[in-house]
Amino acid sequence: AIVPLTLTIIKIHESDAHVIDIAGRQRMLLERHMKEVLLASQGAEADYLRTRAALKERGQALIHGGPVVAHVTRGGTVSLPAAPTDEIKQTLLEVQRLMDELFTKADAFLKVSRNAAEAGAARDALLAENAELLEVANDAVILLARHSEDNVQTLIRWEVVVVPLVVLLATLGTWRFLRAEKELKKSQA
Repeated sequence: AIVPLTLTIIKIHESDAHVIDIAGRQRMLLERHMKEVLLASQGAEADYLRTRAALKERGQALIHGGPVVAHVTRGGTVSLPAAPTDEIKQTLLEVQRLMDELFTKADAFLKVSRNAAEAGAARDALLAENAELLEVANDAVILLARHSEDNVQTLIRWEVVVVPLVVLLATLGTWRFLRAEKELKKSQA
């Protein structure tokens, strides 16, 4: 009884670790996207569209579940479960909404970045939006981590209840067996 519960705890913890890792990497990719947009506004070659595509793909996988590339540069696919609670799902949907807004404004910023007067104000507004997005993304990671911790704690509590129950049943079975054996010897005698 303890082995399946322990294996379940390990499996859930591993799955949650993947989800939390991908959500944490989303924050890093958001920062990378912003840097690439700023570099592109200065005329440098930056592949912010590739980063943007990875952000969208991972965002969908965090919300709805499914396979996702674990590392943008190295590859490797992991399969994520759907958002485990409505609160987490709503937070991830908010991240997605803010990302879409940021992408639209980043594209507009890149069009006006040649004009220095408009570019400074647009850049500042874009950085403020990115900071808000990062804050909500951080909240999502915190919610996912809390949910994982709560799941593990619940399973550990079940394990703590099951262990004494198994010991009690084993003791009762042993006692009944010894009693039956004693009765058998008595009847044989």
